[in-house]
Amino acid sequence: MDPEPESAAPESPKAGWWVSADPVPPAPTSPGRGGVLAEIVVFYLALMLVALSAAAMGFEPDPEDLDAGELLGAQVVVAIGSVFLVRAFLGWRDERLRDVGCAPPPRGWRHACTVGVIAGLVIKVLSIGVGMALLGLGLEAGDVFFELRDASDLGVFAFGGALAGFSEELVYRGYLLSRLESVFARRGEPGSGLLWATCATSLVFGSGHAYQGAVGVGMTASVGVLLTLLVVLARRNLVVAMVAHAVFNLCSFLFVYAVS
Repeated sequence: MDPEPESAAPESPKAGWWVSADPVPPAPTSPGRGGVLAEIVVFYLALMLVALSAAAMGFEPDPEDLDAGELLGAQVVVAIGSVFLVRAFLGWRDERLRDVGCAPPPRGWRHACTVGVIAGLVIKVLSIGVGMALLGLGLEAGDVFFELRDASDLGVFAFGGALAGFSEELVYRGYLLSRLESVFARRGEPGSGLLWATCATSLVFGSGHAYQGAVGVGMTASVGVLLTLLVVLARRNLVVAMVAHAVFNLCSFLFVYAVS
């Protein structure tokens, strides 16, 4: 009797400029929707406590008159607190930071940084277009004012912007996106919740910039959608989006420095 032919192994996805040839590990099973939503609420409340603790330490930047030292202090506290919180909540499910994309980029650091810089510049240009469109619709922009008096101020703001890119991508495109995907996914279809999870995550991300007015919220939400697209194209690795986010922030600070 002839031996049965071995079944062919499934082909791995073809590697492209954003794709690793290595397969992505399957997402771990999650509790019911109610349990995930409760986890998200508790996480967000804990994140608000981190922000309040930064204010209690004296790092409470005024959006109408930002100070470089206060901004940097707040970003350091929030970044450290965000990593601790995400790690703690992941630990409850025996997950690690790499399970939500916080891992070395599969195509190497040089490739990730190059793509991230280009993407950050493109996203900045697109966000300006979104802002102009929202202003044309009659929406109001918030009063955010700060001056960069010298190169040291620019350096402090740039470092703070890089920290914000790291911590916000970990929170929103890492932890929160993965949790909301499981909430919106249809039974038996793990990837089916991505679209609604992207919309929800981006709206929450935008609402965190309410001090910038309706235009700022809309622009930030659109940036959130584009950063999520980067994460998906990078096979759920966050590094490209973190670099793009930092470059996006740096462009804003360079503009302020140029006109100060």
